Amino acid sequence: LKTRCDCANVLSTRGCPFCCSFCTTSRMFHPYRERSVDSVIEELRYYKKLGFRYMNFEDDNFTANKKRAKEICRRMIQENLVFRETFFFGRTDMANDEEMLELCQKAHLTRALVGIESLNQKSLDAINKHQSISDIERCAEALARHKIRLIASIVLGIDTDSSEDIRCSVDFAKKINAYQLQPAVLTPFPGTAVYEQYEREHRMISKDWSIFDMMNVTFLPKNMTPWKLQKQFFKAVKRFYTFLSSFKIGKIFGANFGLRRLGLSLLIKLGVPLLYLIAAFGKNTNLYKIKHMKLEPRTCEG
Repeated sequence: LKTRCDCANVLSTRGCPFCCSFCTTSRMFHPYRERSVDSVIEELRYYKKLGFRYMNFEDDNFTANKKRAKEICRRMIQENLVFRETFFFGRTDMANDEEMLELCQKAHLTRALVGIESLNQKSLDAINKHQSISDIERCAEALARHKIRLIASIVLGIDTDSSEDIRCSVDFAKKINAYQLQPAVLTPFPGTAVYEQYEREHRMISKDWSIFDMMNVTFLPKNMTPWKLQKQFFKAVKRFYTFLSSFKIGKIFGANFGLRRLGLSLLIKLGVPLLYLIAAFGKNTNLYKIKHMKLEPRTCEG
């Protein structure tokens, strides 16, 4: 309780104007609405006064209204409300506004999580993402140009994705020097379009909400067994977080960031084999249940 907290969290909007089929945001926080810029700036002044050094914009899509995002960044710069680093969520379409990216860089919004989701256009269309492969590539280039570190989020288990598609998405994240990879097992949260679809198709294999964490498989995938999809999650992090990539990140963004990446790589190198052991012998665990699940041959492949 006495540990100093250096990071402030700010929610300047609620909801998202988009409606991806797997996402809870548009269901839980509909309709999309915004706080006034003055209100946001007043909160930032308070956190600066308290001595916070880092800040997160926890909006599901901070750059949804680009005019508003630019105004917030301008005010942060003008009033010296720039933190050492600020994190935000954005979409690939922010690459279309060079001025906004310049302001983000000046206001130290230098770490962005972007939903790449998949390098398969059919999959992007299937989840109602409203973005193309070229949008993803253009966004990666634009963020790198403005020294904004990209956290690439990908979804594993979309019906139109194969194991090879997942591997391509991970390799793409490595190719563009994404600072971090955030793989998420497609999780059919109640209320979402995918949950309703899987209920109709009798594809839900668990309703233990404690494992609906985007790391555990809770449904029957279309192109592979649940265990094969679970392994794709393990393989994704292992493939991305390598010791060699840590040195590359250090060279691009600085030694401090390279060391952080190295620590993550070491943790994953040690942790993934442990997860396989749990799946093999931990009889009361979800991983064990998924690995030893009996399925009819016609149900799925892999």
